[in-house]
Amino acid sequence: MARPFEDEEDPTPRSVPPKKPAAPKPASPATPPAKAGAKPGAPIAAAPAAPAGPKKLPWGHAGSVNTPGELSDLTGRPGVIRLVGAGVHYDAPPLDRHVWMPALEQPGRYEMPWTEGDPADVRTIADLAADLRGPQIAPNKLRLLDNVADTLLRLTEQLHEHGWRLGLLHAANVLIVPNTDGRELVLPDVGFTWRGGHGSPPWKDNPGRPSWLEEDRGIHRNARLWDQEPVYQQFVCENDVGVEVAPETSDLKTLARLFTSLHSGQPERDVPRVPPTPAPAWAMLRAVMNGEIQTASQFRTALQKTPLGTLWSTPKEAPPKKSKAPLVLLLLFLFLLCGGIPLGLFGAWKYGWLATTTPTTTQGTSVAVATQTGKGTPAATQTKKTTPNGGQQKRPDKDVPWRSKPSGTIPTESELVALMKEYEATKDPKKRAEILGRMYRIHLLNDPALREREWHWIEYLRGQYVTEWVGRYKAADERVQKDVSQRFSVAKELSDLNLELDTLRQKSPPYTPSLDEREKQCLDVSSLRVTELGSPR
Repeated sequence: MARPFEDEEDPTPRSVPPKKPAAPKPASPATPPAKAGAKPGAPIAAAPAAPAGPKKLPWGHAGSVNTPGELSDLTGRPGVIRLVGAGVHYDAPPLDRHVWMPALEQPGRYEMPWTEGDPADVRTIADLAADLRGPQIAPNKLRLLDNVADTLLRLTEQLHEHGWRLGLLHAANVLIVPNTDGRELVLPDVGFTWRGGHGSPPWKDNPGRPSWLEEDRGIHRNARLWDQEPVYQQFVCENDVGVEVAPETSDLKTLARLFTSLHSGQPERDVPRVPPTPAPAWAMLRAVMNGEIQTASQFRTALQKTPLGTLWSTPKEAPPKKSKAPLVLLLLFLFLLCGGIPLGLFGAWKYGWLATTTPTTTQGTSVAVATQTGKGTPAATQTKKTTPNGGQQKRPDKDVPWRSKPSGTIPTESELVALMKEYEATKDPKKRAEILGRMYRIHLLNDPALREREWHWIEYLRGQYVTEWVGRYKAADERVQKDVSQRFSVAKELSDLNLELDTLRQKSPPYTPSLDEREKQCLDVSSLRVTELGSPR
């Protein structure tokens, strides 16, 4: 700051003549002078590059620029700086933490105190959803998702109590505060609105209209999440432009669509009527869309009973595998029709196999006596002996339709008859698993048609056992959802379920690939749930 007087010892302005202004310094040459001893023509080192500016943060859509920096209140506190474009207004929402404050002397600048580390490390729920679509889902990710959903509904409930709404909420503007396990979130765009300055919404002719107000859902895909057009949806509280805020149920539908989008990986307009998994949370989300859940408090209570993470942890239904039997039969028929039957008849006539046969059967031996008529040749006698199967059983030649009950009964001469009666007589799942293992080790009949029927019955009974196994898993999981204090006992119960099915698979694996895949999915999901529930220390 310049002093008002040139001479500090005599404050009289005219006590001494004014000093002459100092001569300006000569401008420095563009090229620095060479040092003594330097060789002429030697290259001069380039000046160091200017340091890069502050990094931009992906903190929502309303800010033209979001960067880390110091607050302008001269306290030196760290924070996040947001610069907005012309026509953007801000009303601070009634939340406890993480709201913006206008800068003291710079219009269009808003600041948020931030002491939770580097704001560039903050992740969104879109990032979390990407983790859940990986090849393996860590149990802590599902727990984090459930906490985020609960916190988001708690904030929604708090906003609704003051007559506020969520506005233009989407997966990329819900930020998870680090080291809070999803118990704290930042909603950086709630309260920001763009107004055209003159006239009434939608201000489509204004050249300064931002891209986040685009109505076309093919271009602006996040617009699928909202009931209203973005220019109206952005208003979250009472305003002076005459736009009424959306009803509370509109926010609930936005959240239901958002949760559905996290599972599918893209913004969804509706909850699927045929869900990809049988998780009960799908029915709860559809109830929100149908208006059966009216408040954020009811939505939050429903999510506590059926956590959002069950959309990922519930086993998927394996699609039924199409049978290739009709095609094989058609090809066989065409082969026989075109050449098989004529060639067979010719061969039989050529070698004298066309004969009148009289079969006789003795115990343990099947004898067929054939008397050939023709050119006076003697009768030919053929004998074929059948013995029980021995050794390791051969796998079936084709997939068994294990989902459908066999049409025929079990042959009376099969060893499977006694085991079937023993299986139906007991209701103990462990005993049934043990009987199933014995079924896979029996000696099957020699007749291929009868043997195929036996395989069908064995795989069908195993499929029924797996279905009952899934029912026991769901019943245990529902208990812990209603009473979390049972989580250790339920974890032990699910662990026993895993051991039961895994023991059966180790001793007697299924033969049909689709049934084998279903059992693997059951074990994977149940093991993940056991890890998520934990064990007492």
